Amino acid sequence: MLAAFLAKPQAAYCWGSGHDDIMRAIIARLPADLRKTFTPEIIKEAVLHASHYPDSFEPFLAKDIGDAAVAKLTGAGLKVRYDLHSERGAAMCFIMLVDALREKNAAHTAHWIATLSHVISDMSACNHDPLVHTASYAWADWKLKLPNGKDYSKVKSLLDLADKCIRLRQHVSVEGYMRSKVQNP
Repeated sequence: MLAAFLAKPQAAYCWGSGHDDIMRAIIARLPADLRKTFTPEIIKEAVLHASHYPDSFEPFLAKDIGDAAVAKLTGAGLKVRYDLHSERGAAMCFIMLVDALREKNAAHTAHWIATLSHVISDMSACNHDPLVHTASYAWADWKLKLPNGKDYSKVKSLLDLADKCIRLRQHVSVEGYMRSKVQNP
């Protein structure tokens, strides 16, 4: 399995700006009647910002998602945007999407599609395995020392393959990868 990974490193699902690519692909595949409700500004916001919304420890702000969404999310026990990565958070993203669709609020609909796509796509990212995720994003803050006495934060980047795959991603699109999986399952 390791040999297969090394032979085809694009299979690592390393993100970099991958959330942008995922959101562009989703928008292109939405039903036309929904897609036409999105202005170019809404699409740009969804791709460049909302698709990264869960990767922040900032609180939910009404100016971004509305008062009702903030109340529902905090009422569900979610305190910060990063909490959307949890199972409860993903479920709440879906509920927020349904609410936005019912309200016919195009900006909020695009926002919750992008946010939900982020949370779902992270499930296949190699740096989001529970142990690797904890090692990548939590242990460095704990000021851990390696057995040789060195600072763990100096080596944590070795676990996150996103930076190592940027050049690779320039040559392999999400659609190209998906086509290769259909042709060679």
